[in-house]
Amino acid sequence: MILRSLLCSKRKVQSRLTASLADIPSVLEKDVWSVDPFVLDRDGHLIAHRYQTNPPLVNTQLVKTPEEPKSYKDLLQERWKGKIADGDPVITSGAYTVFVTLMNQGLVDLDFLRALGKQDIRFFTGTAEVVRAVAKGEYPIALLGPLVNTKEYMDQGAPIKALTMQEGTVVQVSTIAGIKNAPHPNAAKLFVNWVMSREGQAIYTKPLGIFPVRKDVEAFIPPAGKVTGKLISQTSKDMDDVTRLFGEQFLVKLWKK
Repeated sequence: MILRSLLCSKRKVQSRLTASLADIPSVLEKDVWSVDPFVLDRDGHLIAHRYQTNPPLVNTQLVKTPEEPKSYKDLLQERWKGKIADGDPVITSGAYTVFVTLMNQGLVDLDFLRALGKQDIRFFTGTAEVVRAVAKGEYPIALLGPLVNTKEYMDQGAPIKALTMQEGTVVQVSTIAGIKNAPHPNAAKLFVNWVMSREGQAIYTKPLGIFPVRKDVEAFIPPAGKVTGKLISQTSKDMDDVTRLFGEQFLVKLWKK
């Protein structure tokens, strides 16, 4: 049996529920990974098998190339005040996911988040609404542009583009695991071995339009959705911090007071 997108980061729970997949041949391949399969768990109880990015998104008819933000700090420019859309931090955790990781990496700080909150961000109830607003030209910039919501618009030729930021692009991984003491553990290992192989990654990521974790497999997404440069993978600590700060409504207090 397979658990997909199991995001629990507590080792005791992992070892009680899941079996280590660290000895699977495809996972042990060297120099083929754009994202480390063991990024969330060095013992192999959680294997990263695909990832998602949430870079800023611009409407290319409203933001010309020379004006595009190159760094998250560029979003603090006066020209963008009142022109940035994002999901409401009361109900969506996207901003936490990106900025907690950047803070833990020392790439942004609390002063930056305070200043960003003064940019009069227009909050929507969900990321799909944010992407729609930018695609239709209602706002020039989305603070976060998740691929899952942008691909449909990009496929239709909407004038939107994901930005590559100097700090890097935060990667949110989805993980796969095998149930401990399952009746057919080798079947699970065979399946995961295929999922992590070059063939498996190429076949199953294409219809979903998602990023494979192997760099020898093409990401089947529109060119406008691709980013270059450094990928910053979330760690278990980042995810724990996101859970805690979202529960404390940290960005709500900072941005919506």
